[in-house]
Amino acid sequence: FAQLNPGVWKHAEILEGKLPLGGLLNRHAIRYRSEPRAFLCFAPDAQLAALFELQNATPLYGRSNVLLGASGETLAQIVEILRPV
Repeated sequence: FAQLNPGVWKHAEILEGKLPLGGLLNRHAIRYRSEPRAFLCFAPDAQLAALFELQNATPLYGRSNVLLGASGETLAQIVEILRPV
């Protein structure tokens, strides 16, 4: 991680959730590539249903993804869940 600007990894900046992690890497000019591993469709548990304010058994969709640095090193392993519309 020596090439990473410490500002990218500020916990607050990531947890704000205003930009995806790839967006933060782009903002700080860090080269990476995204490799989706799996695409998901599942029924939400009570915690996810509350988080997304779901009133019925709406299926959720997402993906498992790995962000790799310029040398192929793993920068992050991510599970992304899309908010229902």
